[in-house]
Amino acid sequence: MHAVVVRGYSVSVDSLSTVTVGESVEVNGSFTQLPERNTKYEKIDIVVAATDTDENITRTPAVDGESFSASISTRSPSAGSYDVYAIVRGPDQALGYKEIIGFSSPRLLEIQSSSTDSGDDTGGDGSSSDDSGGDGGSTDGSSGDTSSDTSSGTESASSGDAGESPPADSTPEGETPDIPEQDSLNDGLVSRSIADSKPDQSGVSVPVNAGPVGQLTLDTAGQESGGEVSVSQPSATTERFNSQFGADRVKTAVSITVPESLAETGATIELSLSETDIGDTAPADLQVIKGADSGSQVLSTRVEPTADGSVVITARTPGFSEFAVVAAEPDPEPETTATEPENETETTETETTVITESSDGLETESPEDATPGFGALTALVALVVALVTVRARSD
Repeated sequence: MHAVVVRGYSVSVDSLSTVTVGESVEVNGSFTQLPERNTKYEKIDIVVAATDTDENITRTPAVDGESFSASISTRSPSAGSYDVYAIVRGPDQALGYKEIIGFSSPRLLEIQSSSTDSGDDTGGDGSSSDDSGGDGGSTDGSSGDTSSDTSSGTESASSGDAGESPPADSTPEGETPDIPEQDSLNDGLVSRSIADSKPDQSGVSVPVNAGPVGQLTLDTAGQESGGEVSVSQPSATTERFNSQFGADRVKTAVSITVPESLAETGATIELSLSETDIGDTAPADLQVIKGADSGSQVLSTRVEPTADGSVVITARTPGFSEFAVVAAEPDPEPETTATEPENETETTETETTVITESSDGLETESPEDATPGFGALTALVALVVALVTVRARSD
């Protein structure tokens, strides 16, 4: 199930990039109704979502006109990387959720552990709720990177035992799997074995090379991986994102599936789009969206243009589902309406008098561009004067 997104508002947020666990982070933002939409908003949600897990915080900010702000405590979330973004929701429901009529691009927030927390790890865990402790346990199981701050003692012991023997892999020790050639998704699903192509680096790197998906890097140890990763482009996936964001904004959409044991494992996804794929969209305006049960999640995205006009897009995801590369919502263009000038330029007509010689030797005045009516009257008076003068001379 996915919340329907209807373009109605342009939204932006701003916040600190780094805080320490326990501190509050101020999130400020603004939202503007797009001129072509008349949908009224009902509420705004500020979301602080972990990039490696499903852990997130949602708060309702104070709204003042077209601005909003909220102070969010970081006492509950674990140390790690988080995306901060805002969602504008309308009054109507679609597919069981309040419709989303606007969302912002995410801001990356690093929540760092304090020196006291790292020195007394058990004390820090004890101060949090049971639910928080439970979440921390599941995070350790799915993402080794994000668990180092919350359960370093347990994790280091586990990783130390594992370090005594080389990680299990689907390829013989000392060898790396062959890099598969690029395959199109036009003929259907493409599957690859989950085998680490870069054993000297953290995580499990899987070269996929299927459609727009280039590589996956799973946040897990080699012995915990296995099975296959499958990539496809079902028409239903494309249509779902098109209905949410508009076909003109969706550049590509794919479904990525992994074994159930890895479904909620954090990972880095690398995608490539050609110059034709992105069209007129600026690379900086591209962002990766992940489908989720509660709607759509905006992922932390990095875009690197290449010399041939294509782009390489890297996104952090807390798990696997359907993904789309979407063009960010454009800023509303200012309305321009033709208005009549308040004061038209006044033109002053100047009467120019031309001296002409009459047949009787008298000088007469002939006004050019004179006021209508007065020119004829002046000519008539001149004619009468001329006749009187001629008669006087004849007498």
